[in-house]
Amino acid sequence: MSGFDLSEFKMFERAPYEKIDERAEMELVTSDAKDVEKIYGRVFTVKVIEYALKTVERLAGEKPGKEITSLDELKEYLLSISGKLPMPSYYVMFWAQYIADKKLEGALGAGYHVSHAGLAKKAMSSDGIKPEQASSVEEALALLRKLAVQLRIAPLEFGYKIGDDGRLYLYHAGCAFFDGCKMSIDKKVLHRPDGRVTCGVTVFVCQFLKSSTKQEWDHTLLEFNEKGKYCIVQCVPI
Repeated sequence: MSGFDLSEFKMFERAPYEKIDERAEMELVTSDAKDVEKIYGRVFTVKVIEYALKTVERLAGEKPGKEITSLDELKEYLLSISGKLPMPSYYVMFWAQYIADKKLEGALGAGYHVSHAGLAKKAMSSDGIKPEQASSVEEALALLRKLAVQLRIAPLEFGYKIGDDGRLYLYHAGCAFFDGCKMSIDKKVLHRPDGRVTCGVTVFVCQFLKSSTKQEWDHTLLEFNEKGKYCIVQCVPI
């Protein structure tokens, strides 16, 4: 889907770095997986490791030199071979979580929601930024941008516009997950039962907005622009 006039988006200042902090992102994603393990038990971790290693072997022809039995061991292994992968190492962990969750619970199951809620809480608590400080959606987005840039996990470019219907539209470019999301979308891993496509970064945004506005927020990916390497996502309060 296309047709958005990008000049209508209010853009935040470009992030002061050219590369996401891979270890910081990996630490958050791994911490999320540990939270989801509390729901499913050890079987979840076993599946995450299995799917991650299969993905690495398929994409890079690599196998670990020793048995991997924990999420922390998987984390360090993925970071160690980052340069051999066609996408950031943390996305392999992210991808494996999605697959494991879908196998155990169904399309974007309970673990998906718990992990993203946990990610938002961890990121907010790590830097002392409180979404309750915001008095509007615009202020909440400004706080969120500040937090994500400080953690070096923010997309390089981020903007928004509020439509006449009150809906919020987000622009993400230079996103840490873009290349991995293409694979996920092609394989329909990010598709909900109703056909809508989810966005991991925007789930984080919705959790932040929920804390700011005291409303639940839902979202759907409207445009995945491979040529421009950006996404546009619609968010609505529910």
